[in-house]
Amino acid sequence: MDAVFQSRNPALEEAIVRDPDDLASYAVYGDWLGEQGDPRGELIATQLAAAATDDAEMRRAALRVFARHREAFLGELADTIAAEAFTWRAGFIQRAKLSHDALLFVSGVRVPVTLVEVVAKLLAHPSARFLTELELGPADRDRWRRPLGTHRAAIKRISAVAPPTLRRLALADSTITPALVEVLARTRFLAHLHDLDLARCQLGGGALRALLEHADHFAHLARFALSASHLGPAAPARLANALPGLVLEKL
Repeated sequence: MDAVFQSRNPALEEAIVRDPDDLASYAVYGDWLGEQGDPRGELIATQLAAAATDDAEMRRAALRVFARHREAFLGELADTIAAEAFTWRAGFIQRAKLSHDALLFVSGVRVPVTLVEVVAKLLAHPSARFLTELELGPADRDRWRRPLGTHRAAIKRISAVAPPTLRRLALADSTITPALVEVLARTRFLAHLHDLDLARCQLGGGALRALLEHADHFAHLARFALSASHLGPAAPARLANALPGLVLEKL
């Protein structure tokens, strides 16, 4: 990446980290980036204006800025995963939805990378510096299109490099095992999360006991979503007592 795209201002970035939903902090940061000649400053300005005015021309202007500097804003991600996997806000990726199904095809074959590698590429990229929401779909599927894996390796990777702005993590089409619960309970980013969504996952054997044993690690969550399916009659009350933010969903 060209040096012009690596402008950093720790004080302005820290203001965003303190409140990643404060768009005024992005605007100040964007003005500073523009003064450095960094095109992300223009992307921030045009995306903020488009969101504030809901003006079609401003949306087109933001798209033009993005198209001119697509490589800088996406890097290797552009050759790996579909653009629809990302939701942008104020010049940065706000939300990412990653799964094996979102990997691009090259010459009729999916790009040969693992979900863990995609997570690593995303979180290493400057555009994900202030990521607030991350959803992981199935890491892979078997020949009958059934999801495989528990996301444990991906969670470990996220724990090592997740930005402090991460507020929501969702796992889909996975199995909640005691080992996965323990990994989640020990992750570095858990303290920053407000929302942990496991509603589209199956509770494996021993998972309920593991959740209750590690409940103190999850008690701060404003929302902790689990599937109501396959829970015994006493389980909902036990979970609700241990997890104040518990939401049981029937999917």
